Amino acid sequence: MSDGLTIREVTSRTGVESSTLRIWEQRHGFPVPRRLPSGHRRYSHVDVELIRQVMRDREAGLELKAAIGQVCGVGIEP
Repeated sequence: MSDGLTIREVTSRTGVESSTLRIWEQRHGFPVPRRLPSGHRRYSHVDVELIRQVMRDREAGLELKAAIGQVCGVGIEP
């Protein structure tokens, strides 16, 4: 799996729909998948863990922007 994980594989591992991942990428700059020459997204195992952390933070009550900021190391004011 040297190419990385497909968006379908990430969806399967995280429970986050592919359309949601695309929206997060467009609106929040997260996650930042590697792109193949064909334009297809490829994610790392670290990306999967960060997405899972965002979901845990959301379940704990954080707003999406704050949860993404937290995993990206960006302090966001409430």
